[in-house]
Amino acid sequence: MGVHERWQEAQWQFRRRVAMAISNQLVGRGAAATSLAVYLRGERRSRDDWFYHKELVVVEINGRYIVSNQYSYVPDPAKPMKPQTRKTAYERREKLASNAVDQYTSLLEQTGELRSHAKQSLAALAERIGVLL
Repeated sequence: MGVHERWQEAQWQFRRRVAMAISNQLVGRGAAATSLAVYLRGERRSRDDWFYHKELVVVEINGRYIVSNQYSYVPDPAKPMKPQTRKTAYERREKLASNAVDQYTSLLEQTGELRSHAKQSLAALAERIGVLL
């Protein structure tokens, strides 16, 4: 697999892991999301023939876009990862998720319109998939 294909795969894995961390934290706080996306911005090529993003990560939760206070950390999966690197990657994803969830739950608490939208979206999803809430 070429470097560009590895980069695409690594980005997908990063976004997926962050989305799962956000979803888990939302559930842990008694909330849920019917739409969730993670966006990486400002792609640049590094000196060691890899890539990085120079902009903060943006997260969309239930139609609200949140700019996190974290940068992405996407190591090259073709290179052996030291335990400390793996730990750093995990901790950054968790911090990113925590920051996004903190911002979103704050918006939920402050905005009746968003609370109403979230409840309606979740109820509509439950009806479509036949799950009782």
